[in-house]
Amino acid sequence: MLRNTNDMTVCITDYGARLVSVLWPQSKPPCSGSTGAPDSRRDVITGYDSPYMYMDDPYYMGAIIGRLANRTSGACFSLDGQRHCLKANDGPHHLHGGPHGLHSRMWQVQAGDYAENATIILRYASPHGEQGYPGTVQFTVSCTLTDSNTLRLTMHAQADVPTPVSLTAHPYFNLSGHPAGSLHGHRLTVHASRYLPCTAAQKNGYGIPAGHTAPVAGTALDFTTPRDLTQALRQTPQGFDHYAVLDAAASASEPQHPALRHAATLHHVPTGRSMQVHTDQPGLQIYSANFIAPRTRGKYGTCYGPQTAICLEPHGFPDAVNNAHFPSCIIGPQAPYTQTTEYRFFTGQQA
Repeated sequence: MLRNTNDMTVCITDYGARLVSVLWPQSKPPCSGSTGAPDSRRDVITGYDSPYMYMDDPYYMGAIIGRLANRTSGACFSLDGQRHCLKANDGPHHLHGGPHGLHSRMWQVQAGDYAENATIILRYASPHGEQGYPGTVQFTVSCTLTDSNTLRLTMHAQADVPTPVSLTAHPYFNLSGHPAGSLHGHRLTVHASRYLPCTAAQKNGYGIPAGHTAPVAGTALDFTTPRDLTQALRQTPQGFDHYAVLDAAASASEPQHPALRHAATLHHVPTGRSMQVHTDQPGLQIYSANFIAPRTRGKYGTCYGPQTAICLEPHGFPDAVNNAHFPSCIIGPQAPYTQTTEYRFFTGQQA
């Protein structure tokens, strides 16, 4: 458990390096119709009450995802003239590192030696051949909770040979807090004027990039200005599972982390809660929990279902291993992987 001076707490498990809960103090009386109470804490991410339920979880709730986040077409790629076949777990494709990716591994945990902010460090050594990937990779994830209510995830990977790596975190957010039944009242802004269209053959248009970017203008993916999520989902009943390419203009002045971009803002109107996502990744997946089965039992007796929460997953371009013109995801002994993503929680509305 990480706790800051504002009584905000974040709980993490060594199974999959997963975020288990984010308990957020209510700093102002909620508006009419809210289920919250003044000065109460609300858990704003989905999850389970039992560790055994996490072991059976097909939805990657709160997990660190890798070695490759998102889908890899045909579960194969070529590197330095050699063909590598990965474990397929999404039809013929490889999804989120395979059926036994980083989300299902036991990580070693240690407390961080930080005087100012609460930090936990998790480590996992992925052996050569795991899920079909070449090379041994040492993964490290640092989770820090600051007194400004920022949850910072810093991810590193060091490989002994060239190999692909693209990590992400997979928390499902609902800022209304538990018990949370829908995304009603949420407004989303994403600083991305382009996205990656998917191949028409993919079910519901999800998944495998067609190999080019396209403008979001005129599509249901246009969140360049704040939009009500429930209205947006009416425009796209099958939901969102698409990769948004962040604008260069989203890069803001970050004195401590100059590479970070302001990627997205999620705002819950009834309670006034907001969360900004800042990252050094080129884009993020917008996923509206479309595949969660109806009446999936979660924490506090809550039942989850499709489109009851939203994931905002920063990572590299999906299927970059099969699209040479995408930003490369290949790391090696002289080129380690690093990623920083921050979730900044506050009360009030900012784009």
